[in-house]
Amino acid sequence: AQSGPSLGSTGMLGTSLGSEPEFFRSVLQPGDSVALCSSNIARLLSRSQGEELLCFADAGAIAEGLYTLCRRASLPEAHAVVIEVLSALSAEAQHAPLSAVGVSERGKLAVGKVGAWLGDVATEAQLAVQGRPRPKEGANGPAEAAPPAPTAVGQALLDTVPVGDAEPLPLSAFLGEGDYGGVVRPPAPKRDRRIDLGDNTGTPLDFTALPKRGSPPTPSLGERATLPFRRVLVGMLGNVASGPRRSRRALEDGPRQSPKVRGLSYRRTRPPFPWVNLGVLCILFGLLVVVGLRANRSRDASTAQVAITAVQSALQAARAATTSDAAQAQLTLAADNLEKIEPLIAIGLITTSKTVTWRSYQALLQDYDAAMAQINQIGFFDDFATLFTLPSAAQRIQRLVLAPDSAQVVPTFTENVYVLDNQGTVFVRTPADTAPRALLADGYTAAGVTVGKISELLWRNDQPLALERNPDPSNPFMIAYLSGSDGWFSTNLPGSEWLPEGDTAPMTSFGGNLYVWNATAQKYYGVATQLLKYGTGRYADVPDEWITARDPKASDNVVSVAIDGNVYLLHSDASISVYDGGSFAKRFAAPDLLTPVVAVSRFCITPDETNPDNPLEITRPGHIYILDTQNERVLQLSKSDGRLIQQMQARTQGPLNQLTDVQVDEGRSVVYLANGGSVLRAKLPTPPTPSGGETATPSTTP
Repeated sequence: AQSGPSLGSTGMLGTSLGSEPEFFRSVLQPGDSVALCSSNIARLLSRSQGEELLCFADAGAIAEGLYTLCRRASLPEAHAVVIEVLSALSAEAQHAPLSAVGVSERGKLAVGKVGAWLGDVATEAQLAVQGRPRPKEGANGPAEAAPPAPTAVGQALLDTVPVGDAEPLPLSAFLGEGDYGGVVRPPAPKRDRRIDLGDNTGTPLDFTALPKRGSPPTPSLGERATLPFRRVLVGMLGNVASGPRRSRRALEDGPRQSPKVRGLSYRRTRPPFPWVNLGVLCILFGLLVVVGLRANRSRDASTAQVAITAVQSALQAARAATTSDAAQAQLTLAADNLEKIEPLIAIGLITTSKTVTWRSYQALLQDYDAAMAQINQIGFFDDFATLFTLPSAAQRIQRLVLAPDSAQVVPTFTENVYVLDNQGTVFVRTPADTAPRALLADGYTAAGVTVGKISELLWRNDQPLALERNPDPSNPFMIAYLSGSDGWFSTNLPGSEWLPEGDTAPMTSFGGNLYVWNATAQKYYGVATQLLKYGTGRYADVPDEWITARDPKASDNVVSVAIDGNVYLLHSDASISVYDGGSFAKRFAAPDLLTPVVAVSRFCITPDETNPDNPLEITRPGHIYILDTQNERVLQLSKSDGRLIQQMQARTQGPLNQLTDVQVDEGRSVVYLANGGSVLRAKLPTPPTPSGGETATPSTTP
């Protein structure tokens, strides 16, 4: 405030008429708020209350606060104005630009700006046609009309008005609130007491100096490029604006004849617009774009085709290789070349929009998968059917047993499936069952004996056979539970206290006999590892030591036993020892694979299919199926020489990540897999034809 400093007011702005702020402009931005109120409200407002109201930044909230203050003070009359500058876009449009409201409001703003720009262009064109310069704008806005000069009479009246002191009285002096004398003279005229609160700095004008027009700025590259189009637009708008004037002049002057030009003409003429040059320029630009695009596409297609051809050449060489090592080397080269195509896909040289190249790439992937499967002898499980799943998610299947179909000449299995879970419960699922049902579990009773945790499940004489290890460490014998027509009954296996402690040893059943591998006899009793044969299971009948002539290599790492007439011992390194009549016959080395076998724990043997008229004639030999849990696959080997037939696996990793057991029904070409808590059934894949050399696994025969 420039007036009334002697009053010494320290309150809010406007609490006294002595404070006379003189504002003429205050620039407000979106989000700013202004509150103006009369003196009776201002007296009630403290600085903190005023700041609190303004911090609301909402006109409704500020007005509500002022109204509450007036009601509390019982003011009979009060005046207030609250101003809030809102944004051009609503809050919904700001928070959701792509919503209907955001697009609509932004479209309206864009149309308004384009309309204003077109209006300016039309004005320039009209003024250019009429030959009049456009009025200049001032430093702070449009130029205003010069104030009219005062007349002589008006100037004389102004000269007779008495002028007050240099320091004018406050406005309250004119309202009769104070004792300032009987006659109050108007204040002295102020020359320039305005206070500019704007964000823009004003430019002082020096009327004594003649204005000088500055040099125009150098046009930018964009302005030069768009100059022909702008000239066309200005010309079109100018013709539209000048149309009525030309029509009116034509009606007034009548038909005009073009005068004959003689000599020099001082009439200013507009240069003709270079339509031809503009057309040629557009045509050349279009040709350059088309030629460039075709050249880029041709170069991209050539680069992609070179990469695809490199992979195809390596695959052809792999198929034509005469040895397995050469085929694997070419297949590795093809895989390396295939990885080089990945960057081409990342940069867009091979995409779905380029149909021919993309089809070639997809065919290449299928060709690579086929070559890899052929060279590495991989067979894929196409579909899996879930026979059943155990009731609880915590249950995992440990053993899978299929009931043989004794009515069929060809060795096949029935749909009666028996499983043993990790909690020691035996389940069965028949075609008539909708869900698996428990047969034997911890706490059940078998012939007066309380059943504990079942540790092994086998098949013997058309009935399931369950085994339990006595939990008493002083007498850790094994208990066998056999299923009969009257239910389950139990018997203790003599000599079973020699078996390994903890889980059961590898065992199997064949011909009504039970064969158990004793791996700890040498460690605890000083005798060699042995395959024990139980004939009846009665306590008085001790087991026979079946092996008479041993494998010259170590046999103490046996993890599973299978019998089909010969005895097969699976070792942890995937090698197999074959015994015939108690004597060692041969040993199959572990398959030599690109992804080697780390450790195995389960396998099964399928019987040979013989001629019904001549049982000695084998019409279709059986195979060995080793479960490779870590690599999620099943290895099919030949029983005669241990040669790899195929690697059976899913097309993608993951579906078989919890394999625990495998059974194969070659009579119906079906494989059964215990995966986690589910039993899966799939079609037995057809072995691929070996490519290159013969990929036989080395075998040794004494």
